[in-house]
Amino acid sequence: MKLPAYAQGATSAKLIQILCRGKCGDTRWAELNGEYPGRQELKSGAGPTRATCLKCGYIASDYYNWGRGDVDY
Repeated sequence: MKLPAYAQGATSAKLIQILCRGKCGDTRWAELNGEYPGRQELKSGAGPTRATCLKCGYIASDYYNWGRGDVDY
């Protein structure tokens, strides 16, 4: 899967998919406040604590529904 235009300028080590509860109301690409630590660490809450939607700017802190997905950087 290719990244959409709104996410192409993001740091690839910080990219994550979130359910945006801001203006988007859909799954969007976001940038973590730290590097992606791996699936297990992220799901346990031991990794970064915030992800900012790259489309509308919504800041998510509910890490349990974040995913990395298969993407071509």
